[in-house]
Amino acid sequence: MSETLTEFAGTLLDATDHGSDYLENMLTIVTTCWNIGTVTEDMAHEMRATFSESLLEWMPEAVDEMERYLDILITARRIFYADDPRFIISHHLTWTGPGPDEYFLQVASICLPVEERFSGRSAAVGLASGKGMGRFRVPPLTDAETQLKRLINRGFKLLPDSTAKTGEDSNALVMACETWLDAWEMIKNLYRDHSSLETIGLRMNFILHSWSSDLDIHLLNATLAEPSLVEKGITFFREFLEYFPESDPDIHKSYRKALALLQFRARAHEEGDATFAALVKDYPDSTWSYIGWGDVYNPTNLRTFFGDVPADSERAKKIYQTPIDRELEDADHARDRIDQLLAFERDKTPTPEAHD
Repeated sequence: MSETLTEFAGTLLDATDHGSDYLENMLTIVTTCWNIGTVTEDMAHEMRATFSESLLEWMPEAVDEMERYLDILITARRIFYADDPRFIISHHLTWTGPGPDEYFLQVASICLPVEERFSGRSAAVGLASGKGMGRFRVPPLTDAETQLKRLINRGFKLLPDSTAKTGEDSNALVMACETWLDAWEMIKNLYRDHSSLETIGLRMNFILHSWSSDLDIHLLNATLAEPSLVEKGITFFREFLEYFPESDPDIHKSYRKALALLQFRARAHEEGDATFAALVKDYPDSTWSYIGWGDVYNPTNLRTFFGDVPADSERAKKIYQTPIDRELEDADHARDRIDQLLAFERDKTPTPEAHD
């Protein structure tokens, strides 16, 4: 059973760039998907719901991205291993050395009776015999993808930890971002035929999702320490939006907001305004886009953070007011911004002198 499970998981169990914790966590996911694909549909739905709940507690930041991959694994189990009656009851890893591949896997299983197993064999055969089968077979990483994966992971390893000193922290963040921008040059060449990250194969999608999800925040912070990253960041965000126009809307909103902020830092104020205006036009229900735009003119924020654009309380309040008037989700945060501005203005107003 251990050989079958290893074959089923493919390179998902490759811990070379991830370490032992990754391998043990991935084994839990793979064995659960194997079992869900083994049982009847009613039982599978129940197990799937329970597993999704546990994932939400276990890794809430990645659960949305992982959900569709669980279904791919479950479907692959039903198609390619439909005749295998085994249900995994336990697995155990014994590490035999310090290397990521130096382990011994033991798997215990039982054979389920026919009435307790998934009965979609005929449908699965039809799919497996056609061209549709190919999309469930995940090809191994190419040499270039392996290099890209290692480069992205190198950036994560460079990220500063919470114990780093301020100077060291900034330098490490800058090096991490420069490494990830190098990775972007590879991504452009490798996946030029894709219109979104989500259509890239399963074995690269996890690492690409991790790379892209917080890159806007990391770059914005890094540019405060290294001004040369401002123009590089502007180029990156423009290129990403051009190369992957159909990527997740949340990524687009975040990246366009970051692009606008970097344009302000580059003192291209009109371009920054134009980018924000286009953003709220395309995503009129995105409260945080309005808030990000209003923050640029909020006098309670540091001017250097926004390219020394002149503070304008009235303009900030007008932008903040839009999601409030439209009763959008999270509009209370815009209301908080306005309240803070009003308090700031009251504190700045001179108090009339008392007369005898």
